[in-house]
Amino acid sequence: MAAATGMATAVAMAPLLSPPAAASHSRIPSALATPAPPPTRRARPRPRRLLVSAPAAHSGSDGAPPSTLSSAASSPSGKGNKGAGALTFQQAIQRLQEYWASVGCAVMQCSNTEVGAGTMNPLTFLRVLGPEPWNVAYVEPSVRPDDSRYGDNPNRLQRHTQFQVILKPDPGNSQDLFLHSLSALGINVREHDIRFVEDNWESPVLGAWGLGWEVWMDGMEITQFTYFQQSGSLPLLPVSVEITYGLERILMSLQGVDHFKKIQYTEGITYGELFLENEKEMSAYYLEHANVDHIQKHFDDFEEEARSLLSLGLPIPAF
Repeated sequence: MAAATGMATAVAMAPLLSPPAAASHSRIPSALATPAPPPTRRARPRPRRLLVSAPAAHSGSDGAPPSTLSSAASSPSGKGNKGAGALTFQQAIQRLQEYWASVGCAVMQCSNTEVGAGTMNPLTFLRVLGPEPWNVAYVEPSVRPDDSRYGDNPNRLQRHTQFQVILKPDPGNSQDLFLHSLSALGINVREHDIRFVEDNWESPVLGAWGLGWEVWMDGMEITQFTYFQQSGSLPLLPVSVEITYGLERILMSLQGVDHFKKIQYTEGITYGELFLENEKEMSAYYLEHANVDHIQKHFDDFEEEARSLLSLGLPIPAF
């Protein structure tokens, strides 16, 4: 709640960057850099068209896999095994951490306060501001009360797990880096239908928006890929690349299961054994028992405190 208040306050106090001006900063090819929607619009646009498929984007012009942030790391590209032999949830996190560390990212930890997305962690929200280079990767448990389903929906949870990557500035080969990260998970991108579908992203509460894609694998969205243009209602120079993986969906596909509760988290322990009861009880709280008046009062108190701290030049505690 405090984080949301600080972000909302930053939005209220900072100037807005017009979409046409921001579009000129994008590292997306100019033919794709259509003006983004106004930051005040609430609804996210729906996917409109296929931009590129994995085989076309998988390698450089010489066909060779790159190996650092200026050229992506070479990774195993064997076909992912479904069911027996597939990575566990825990192993998938470790693979992504190892991969992104190998190409120059600092592997950090999740926020110590509840957030709705990896973008709301100060490792993203604050660090994309300013000119300093910043390359980071971290796991972020993300809480979204609107997605409460008592654990009944197979791929919608009030608390899901994101793996967040920020590349600042854009290294110029971020698509290749991402596709090789899928290979690190055992996904052969030439044997799966990997699509980048235009989906310009925005978050009014963060005063943030960017140009980019949803990434679909075999018809299911697994990642959001965004060239950040604005955060805290401030223009971003340089533009940062944000890659946000949805780990539950990726692991359901890798393991060939039809419900998040069946995911093998680690040997002998399922995701459902760890988190299904949490889904049931937190859904009951959000949908039936939460005292909205109390929550609104807390929000108002936090907003007042955040404004006071911002006036003192203390953005971190305000956040």
